Amino acid sequence: MNKIGTFLMLSLDDIAIGIALILILYYHIDLDWCVYLFILLFLAVVLAVKFYIFYPHFRKPFTGVEGMVGLSGKTLEVLNPYGQVKIRGEIWNAKSLEGVVNKGEKVEILDIEGLEVLVRPVKK
Repeated sequence: MNKIGTFLMLSLDDIAIGIALILILYYHIDLDWCVYLFILLFLAVVLAVKFYIFYPHFRKPFTGVEGMVGLSGKTLEVLNPYGQVKIRGEIWNAKSLEGVVNKGEKVEILDIEGLEVLVRPVKK
């Protein structure tokens, strides 16, 4: 299940309570339509706050292996197959998985092993 589906599953209880409250009040107590509107707005605020709290879980990570895979960088020296690349202003030890890569070429990160990035040249 994707992350939005998970969020909706976690919010079903709030939605069900709001609907049940509206139905109970509607059928058993004669209230003004403003009360029902207030309940719906309150439910919307609860869901918005819940979404704001869980929002960081929906984004792609910025750090760690998950955040670096797919980024591109530039070689600082010839990778034959080992050398150094610059990624986001940081210098990393790199290993080319597709043979020799010349100095100054763009590379894409495929994986990280320890403190070494595994790269391949970007296809033009």
